[in-house]
Amino acid sequence: MPSPSKSGFAVVVLQGKLLVIAGYYVVDGTGTALSDVYQYDSCLNSWSKLASMNVARHNFGCAELNGMVYAV
Repeated sequence: MPSPSKSGFAVVVLQGKLLVIAGYYVVDGTGTALSDVYQYDSCLNSWSKLASMNVARHNFGCAELNGMVYAV
């Protein structure tokens, strides 16, 4: 995945593609929450960056329902 190593992110499948959403990373002891969203297409074996979330967050739940992704 083309981003810094991170944890606390959420994962969901939408339209057959894996989404890795937000999370945080630590540099020199300082943690930073992220808002980025990456999509993995297993047919093309490639990652792409999607629009970021409005709010940076980590350690949250997420689910897909009727084609929409919900972060809780």
